[in-house]
Amino acid sequence: MNRKPLPGPAIIATMMLAVAIIATISVTGPIPASYEIIKDFQTMIAAFVAVGAAALAYRAAMAKVALDREIHNREQAYLRIGLYRRLSSQLDRLIGEVESVLGFLKSALEAKPKSRDIE
Repeated sequence: MNRKPLPGPAIIATMMLAVAIIATISVTGPIPASYEIIKDFQTMIAAFVAVGAAALAYRAAMAKVALDREIHNREQAYLRIGLYRRLSSQLDRLIGEVESVLGFLKSALEAKPKSRDIE
């Protein structure tokens, strides 16, 4: 059973902050945000958006790396299994050949007249 990991402390803190902001806005009313106030924070807002986008891109890239690693490991396992199966098949064939040769030698030795019997 695969269980998803719980969110980390940063995610929980962000969610709590969002809930606190929403609760504050619902109690006190809308925040008076005029252009003169927001223009001072324009660079900081853009920086937060850029950091969020970078974090999202990083997570996506790391997920792709993990997927590629898993695919590579599976391919290597399939190659090892294939090699093992071929080796097993060839060993079975070799055992059959050896048994055939041993049977031939045994019958040849039994059919060969003994030198003591001739004299």
